[in-house]
Amino acid sequence: MKASDFETPTASFAPSALPYEEYMAPPARGGVIVVKDADLHLATAGDSVVLKKVSGTAVPNSNRFIATGGQLGWSIKGNPVTADLAGFDFDFTRPEFTAQPVTLTYPALLEAPVKGALSYKSQRRKAGAPDTGYPRFISLPTTPASRTWAKT
Repeated sequence: MKASDFETPTASFAPSALPYEEYMAPPARGGVIVVKDADLHLATAGDSVVLKKVSGTAVPNSNRFIATGGQLGWSIKGNPVTADLAGFDFDFTRPEFTAQPVTLTYPALLEAPVKGALSYKSQRRKAGAPDTGYPRFISLPTTPASRTWAKT
């Protein structure tokens, strides 16, 4: 597998049309691998992240990882940001995922955590760009303001 395998354009990040409080996992059929409180490293030649405290089920016959929760941390201008992910799933042959609902904690900007949706996609940083634009967080209509933050 080479880095260019992951550079196929995908649909832009858009959370569910209607916000939802619970995640509905796809079915897990056949043999599975169960992990509990593990760190998952998503890495390509262009970028990488570590999902911490992940619990879930890998379903090899469908190339899916079905998570019951996890945490993603990054920084924006040196300030820590943490996203607590409820259930989510992703194709483990592609370095990207979207999770909703997510609780974002960003003490440098927010007085309290905000619920929303988060998307991550491993991409090469463009020449001169400070970051790739991921991860992306969008607050849902149930929160006072809708803002998007990207990793720097």
